[in-house]
Amino acid sequence: MELSRPQGIARVFLRLPIALYRLHLGWLLGQRFLLLEHRGRKTGRLRYNVIEVIGRGRKKGAYYVAAAWAPRADWYQNIQRDRHVRIHGGSEHFSAVSRALSPGESRAYLQKYRQHHRLAAKALVRILGTTSDELLNTQVVEFSREPAHA
Repeated sequence: MELSRPQGIARVFLRLPIALYRLHLGWLLGQRFLLLEHRGRKTGRLRYNVIEVIGRGRKKGAYYVAAAWAPRADWYQNIQRDRHVRIHGGSEHFSAVSRALSPGESRAYLQKYRQHHRLAAKALVRILGTTSDELLNTQVVEFSREPAHA
């Protein structure tokens, strides 16, 4: 099943958290969200999206997010063109590289998310208009801190 992209008031609602980050209040969203700064694939201009973190890597600076509207989401298409991004998560700000996980890796992360965040997963299913099982087919993207250049 392909999810339809948010329109109208839903789109406005989903973009409101960007204002919090611009006001340096992104920390209010806690560790479950991050601001993704990336380049537009057509314009080259900076673009911003607030996305939900579904997991953190063992190494510092690794975040995993679900790309609900991939491959049609603009931010997802943009990071396919240029994998180098900036992450603003909580009090962390760093350069990162994106990597789309394989379907098996994505499913494993989503199963873990569903187990640990039952209420949030149920709400996400309602918002997306999908089923809990279909949610497991969502693309997951890893953002890993880029090594410092010497």
